[in-house]
Amino acid sequence: MVKMVLLKLAQMKNKKWYSRLLKRVNLSTTYEIFNLFKTSKFVVLKQEEFKNHFYREIAFILGPYVLCFAKNKTMKNELVLNWTSKNPQIPFGKIFKNKNTERKLIEKTINSRKYIVSGEINATIEEKFRGLEILKVSAFCGNVMNSKEDINISKKFISKNKSDLYLFPESYPFSRIVFNSKGFPEGTIFGRYGNHGPETYFMKKNPVQISKSTAFADEKKIMKKGRFPKIIDHKGIKVAVIICYDLLNPRISHYLANKDIDIVFIPSMIPSNDVEKWKKFLYVRGQEIQCPLILASNKDKRNICIPKILYYDPIEEKVNEYNKPQVFEIPFGKLKIKESPRVHWSWLLKNKVFGPFSKDFD
Repeated sequence: MVKMVLLKLAQMKNKKWYSRLLKRVNLSTTYEIFNLFKTSKFVVLKQEEFKNHFYREIAFILGPYVLCFAKNKTMKNELVLNWTSKNPQIPFGKIFKNKNTERKLIEKTINSRKYIVSGEINATIEEKFRGLEILKVSAFCGNVMNSKEDINISKKFISKNKSDLYLFPESYPFSRIVFNSKGFPEGTIFGRYGNHGPETYFMKKNPVQISKSTAFADEKKIMKKGRFPKIIDHKGIKVAVIICYDLLNPRISHYLANKDIDIVFIPSMIPSNDVEKWKKFLYVRGQEIQCPLILASNKDKRNICIPKILYYDPIEEKVNEYNKPQVFEIPFGKLKIKESPRVHWSWLLKNKVFGPFSKDFD
């Protein structure tokens, strides 16, 4: 239901989800949001008690994304005092329901309203609404041919699935072929196998090379310790690309969590017997960074790695697994409220899921 609503909203660029609220002051924000966004949550950010009134700041969030931020000044009376003494951590909309009140609009903008409530409850309420943007992402997985057929397949995938961003697995499609970025649009993440191992690029006007941040095995000879991922601004969207085993490094997720990233891509080649382990790492990193994460992996010629798309959804807070290429319509907001993650790297240790990089964490 939520996804269907969001897809319709994406098609109606000039109509925001909160347009009904701005047209009718008597409509409840609480019920409008909870009806549209079934997994949304209500949080109290601040509450103070004064002699004659309560003041509080609240937010409705979808995953980490803010849908509405509000300030309320509610005058004290018996009804209000009875409510605050029992359970103040619920929306005013549920308190107002079936109460004898009237609303009067004081001020309105294109995305906010301020009104007075009078009657059994007397309050002044300011609400500021936030829209959700829809990001279309195409992620590829398949078999590595190590031939020009890889290039033909990847270009056909791009032409068939017009998107904002495209993700290909590590070293693909130029695995063992001469590198030529012509025909790959801006926003494409792709790679090749260079003289010193896998190379990953983000396509802008010219390819921008993305370096690994975590050393593994002989890679220590060609990179410096302590690197952090490059953050790319793509049409106003903050994109981070981390490569394969970087997902296992908690330093990386800590760094990205403090950068307000919009989305993280992980071009990879993951072993077929390690999928469950990688899903757990993706879940923990998603919890820590609190944004969408998409991983793409191919099947290699040696039949060690597996074609797989893994997607961490920060709204549902779960990892979705796919065996075929996928096109995602991803809702996201530019304003986030980060919560303490349910799990983090220590959860991995408790569940005996280890990465090979303990020396990198010194």
